[in-house]
Amino acid sequence: VPCDCLILSGNAVVNESTLTGESIPQMKGALHDVEDRKLDIENRDKIHTLFSGTTLMQHSVGNGPVPTTDDGLLCYVLRTGFRSSQGTLMRMVEFSTEQVSADKKETAMLLCLLFCFACASSGYVLYQGLKDESRSKYQLLLRCVLILTSVVPPELPMQMGLAVNTALMALHKSNIFCTEPFRIPMGGKVSHCLFDKTGTLTTDQLVAVGVVDGKKAGSGPGAKNLAPMTDASDELNSVVGGCHSLIQVQETLMGDPIELAALGAIKWRYTPSSQKAFPAPPPQEGTANGGGSSAPQSKPRAGKLAVEIAERHHFSSALQRMSVVANVVTSSGDHEVWTLVKGSPEAIVALLAPGSKPEWYDSTYQMLAERGMRILAMAYKKVPKSEAANVREAASKPRDWAESQLHFAGFVAFSCLARKDTEAVVGALGQAAMYQAMITGDAPLTALQVAAEVGITSGKKELALLLK
Repeated sequence: VPCDCLILSGNAVVNESTLTGESIPQMKGALHDVEDRKLDIENRDKIHTLFSGTTLMQHSVGNGPVPTTDDGLLCYVLRTGFRSSQGTLMRMVEFSTEQVSADKKETAMLLCLLFCFACASSGYVLYQGLKDESRSKYQLLLRCVLILTSVVPPELPMQMGLAVNTALMALHKSNIFCTEPFRIPMGGKVSHCLFDKTGTLTTDQLVAVGVVDGKKAGSGPGAKNLAPMTDASDELNSVVGGCHSLIQVQETLMGDPIELAALGAIKWRYTPSSQKAFPAPPPQEGTANGGGSSAPQSKPRAGKLAVEIAERHHFSSALQRMSVVANVVTSSGDHEVWTLVKGSPEAIVALLAPGSKPEWYDSTYQMLAERGMRILAMAYKKVPKSEAANVREAASKPRDWAESQLHFAGFVAFSCLARKDTEAVVGALGQAAMYQAMITGDAPLTALQVAAEVGITSGKKELALLLK
């Protein structure tokens, strides 16, 4: 992509690893928002923006007002050259070393100390020399000047460079490789260590542990236990199988690990070319079950549950949820228009229709979060004909409409194990008197459990505060 541009028509799959380091390709869509507001390509409108330096892997032509001659995307150019995202990165790499001044303060302090010593020494020599009238005043002044100039060693810059090289060798012996040696003098000033959770303190392999089905869990205020993923109702399966942003690259299904884990756990298939998700057929004798993978050769059977995605409202960190408008084929063979929504339990509960929230909603969510699990709440809405005659009309409606008056489908719980060396690293940093904290977008109770598990906190005081 040669510049930063806004997608006006069409959809794209791009690899942004050159800018963000994320290896998972990202799905980008056209901007349909007609609200009079400021464009925010760093946050809200990021999913509609192609950034300079990224790689366009796939694209599909949209139905925009202006057709493209080569079946490409219709975009509006925002920034070019050194003003683009890639240009900004190049400027930072090229000129960042000139702004680093970590060792200048220490060098200045050393020079001040030497200067004070030189002034004291030359002053003493001058004072004693003036007492002896037989001494040459010229020789006396020259000696004082030599004292001042010789105290500052000419090899001081070389000594500072040698100290950095010595530190590099010490780090290398400990299998620590430094790509920016000029930052080594700042290492002694580090007093706080902040960690991300998923992929840093824990592995990035998520496992779908189970579900709490809103239809099968029953009533009562008590917390409900998890059931196997395969015991989920049709409504919950439809949300899990249809509400995602998975893409296919070279016959491989890619996307958010939590979405891949959920789709595989319920044994569904998804074909990005047709935007359809459906239960995987039972494996034939002598073949492996490919639940969760993309299977172009497989098609949903007539009369069986299937979901065809018509419009996506991508995940928003500010809203803590995503949603899709889909055409759902029920188990009885009826074609219905549904909106499928998933997100954090705190965000979904505010969108439920009156009377749809179970009594055990809060207690069950807190119980699972206290076990260190990552919880997603699932909800849906069956769109009546009076609101939208067909799926195309429903897809054209705003996001707020799609995410309102929902019915609770259930919770899906995921576990993520801590890395084997995390506890040892956290312990070593603690012995070095480093302040440690974890920064995560997960629920506070889940984050607290992981922090206690790896040794960042005991969890007792924080747990009491959270439960208030």
